[in-house]
Amino acid sequence: MIKITKIEKGFAAFRFLLKARSKDKIKPIFTCLFSDGENAVCTDSRRLHMIKLDRDIPAGLYDVITSTTNDIVLCESTVGGQFPNYKQVLYAGEDEPVKLSVWDKHTNGARTLFDI
Repeated sequence: MIKITKIEKGFAAFRFLLKARSKDKIKPIFTCLFSDGENAVCTDSRRLHMIKLDRDIPAGLYDVITSTTNDIVLCESTVGGQFPNYKQVLYAGEDEPVKLSVWDKHTNGARTLFDI
């Protein structure tokens, strides 16, 4: 059992993380918190919240027992199944930023915003 209290450093990050947890009992895997040892992830299959862990939470799937304004209690999950590979939906773009050109209404032929 893992307890995270309000006075700990990453409490606000965990509160943010749990907002993406599903409330749908038909897909119980999405009601859990997933940790790979480095990151913690919650998703409801439409949105995904991820935080970098600054405390030791072993890799695995965790049920959220309580989540209040003062503490969060997690325990190892008994839900069967495998959490989806969240890294597949993360953007892995180029290292260098893309340079955008300035839009010029004379070059592009538009006189007003409605001409675009």
